[in-house]
Amino acid sequence: MSTWQLLSMLVGFGILGPVLVLPTLLAISRKHPRMFLIALFNGMFAWTVIGWVALLIWATIPQKKLAP
Repeated sequence: MSTWQLLSMLVGFGILGPVLVLPTLLAISRKHPRMFLIALFNGMFAWTVIGWVALLIWATIPQKKLAP
């Protein structure tokens, strides 16, 4: 493996890694009530474009607060 290939792989993982876990990071930062499920499904379906987009939408839609 050449140095150029190794460098391009590291840059690719450095950019794509955080993008792939973006739905999980958003769910955690927004304290989403289903953040565990979003993280679980993100691990299973983030590699598919449709799954990633669906999780991103799910993580960003406003959640209704439950009455005490």
